[in-house]
Amino acid sequence: MTSVSASRRASLRHTADSGDLRHSEGLHLRVKDVDVESRQLIVRDGKGAKDRVTVLPESVIADVLAQKEMVRRLHDVDRADGFGSVWLPYAFNVFGINSVKSTGFWDS
Repeated sequence: MTSVSASRRASLRHTADSGDLRHSEGLHLRVKDVDVESRQLIVRDGKGAKDRVTVLPESVIADVLAQKEMVRRLHDVDRADGFGSVWLPYAFNVFGINSVKSTGFWDS
């Protein structure tokens, strides 16, 4: 497990350095904030509580896609074991019964 954590830290550091992100901005990135097709990172609530768009460097795309795939596989294992869902307010059930187990932005 240590090697995975070290690998993730190195990948985050490389993404943050290459994408001109502050450390806290890199830690707060979400899947939906990474647009591989447009080569953009959306930084939310950055310095001055402002959102901004920065470049997703070509050199980190393979790492980002590998991390995304690793998390997807882990989520699939959790779902197969009966975990991996979240509580959603009643109103969200209009999106369908599988909303609580959906990977959301990963489903594409």
